[in-house]
Amino acid sequence: MTQFATRLVRTTVEPEGDAFRWRREPGPAYVPPPAPLPDPLHRTLASLHPALRLPVRPTAEPGLSLTYLAHGPLPAASWLAFPDQQPLVRQALHAAGAALAALHRLPAPPEVTRPHPGVSRLATWLATGESAPALHRAAAGRLGPARLDRLLDRCATLLGPPGGDLLHGAASLALIVPGPEPALLSGEFLARGSGSLDVAWLLAELSELELAVAHGLAPALSADYEALRRAVQDGYGHPVAVEGLVPLRVLTHAHDYAAYVGWDPQLTKYLDIVADVMEGRP
Repeated sequence: MTQFATRLVRTTVEPEGDAFRWRREPGPAYVPPPAPLPDPLHRTLASLHPALRLPVRPTAEPGLSLTYLAHGPLPAASWLAFPDQQPLVRQALHAAGAALAALHRLPAPPEVTRPHPGVSRLATWLATGESAPALHRAAAGRLGPARLDRLLDRCATLLGPPGGDLLHGAASLALIVPGPEPALLSGEFLARGSGSLDVAWLLAELSELELAVAHGLAPALSADYEALRRAVQDGYGHPVAVEGLVPLRVLTHAHDYAAYVGWDPQLTKYLDIVADVMEGRP
């Protein structure tokens, strides 16, 4: 059994037959708790693409764990630490891109209304400082009011008016499971917006990790990140511009760590990365 836990969610992975059971249980900071998908929407999403993995069954009521079956024991983020497994990660990212393309072709169901949760979470923190006040104070000092305003304006643009495509809402290396049948764990964060935001959010995460490696923050995760980004876009079927999303993705990572794990002085180095990217420095 393997566990990954923060104040947001605890993930437990256990073998089950020739696959693995992934159970995601909401933590004390998970607000609102995960809600069940209506049966018709659950069936529709489950039929879109083999990599688009929905919970084994809809939860009976909000607040309970979500359980998935996947043919791998670790998320893509963990596999990056194994250089000989890069082809496996590329295959999973290609499958995730294809699954997102299938999802975005589906007309958005009326019961899904919320905007992208990651961008929404970051916008709230930028505006209020709540959830991670120590990091907000550090960001105000390192980035300054003008940069923070630019970041908040970018969030507002991405969130835009209500409506748009159906989004996965949290396409990330934590929810992509490499294996003989790659999976993108889905259904927990469904949202509305521009489909390109779903893909760009994942591409920006890969760029964030590349920058973390370059700045000595994650040397064990050295990889050919250009090839990984290309795998996502090849799977999706056409290029997607990241368009200034990288500093938002870096800051989201820093916020989520501070809010759901705890303060670490090393988080200030992520603020340095944000400043460098915003000013066009490598």
